[in-house]
Amino acid sequence: MSDIEHRIATLLAKIQFSGNKPTQVPETNEDHHIHNWHSETINRVRFGRRIITYSYEKPNGFTVKDMVHDLRISDVAVREMINYSISQNWLKKNDATNTYKVTEYSLKHNFKYVKAHMAHCKEWISELNSLLTVYNHTGVSEVPYFDPTKFQEKIK
Repeated sequence: MSDIEHRIATLLAKIQFSGNKPTQVPETNEDHHIHNWHSETINRVRFGRRIITYSYEKPNGFTVKDMVHDLRISDVAVREMINYSISQNWLKKNDATNTYKVTEYSLKHNFKYVKAHMAHCKEWISELNSLLTVYNHTGVSEVPYFDPTKFQEKIK
C-alpha cells in the first residue's frame, strides 16, 4: 500500500468512526428524542442512515425486505424500528404499495446531524478530497478512483 493510499484509508476510518460515535442531545432540546433514539445502538444508527439514503435513492419508498437485505438483521427487528418510527412521525407508510418513506421532519433533523458531523470532520474531509484528487490524477491502472462529475441534481 502506498503512503497516499494509507492516508486515504486512515482519513476515511476517522470520518466513519466519528460518525459512529453516539452523541446524546440534551433533553432540554425539544427534538432530542429523534437524535438520541437513532444513536442508542449500532442497528438504529444504520437504520437511521439507511432511511435517509432510501429517501434519495428510492423516491417511491422502501420495503421491509429492502431494509432486511441491506442491514442484514431480522425482519422482526426491522418491523419494530419501522413501527416505532411511524409512531414518532419519522416515517410514513403508503398502504397501497406497502412501502415507507422518510418524513420532512426526519430529513430536517438528519441534515442538522450532517452539518454537525461535517463541522467536526471538515479538516479530514478536505484532506481526503485533496488526496483523492491527487490519487485520481496518478491513476490506478489508468482508471480514476473517483469521478466528481457523476453527480447530477435530481429534478423534482
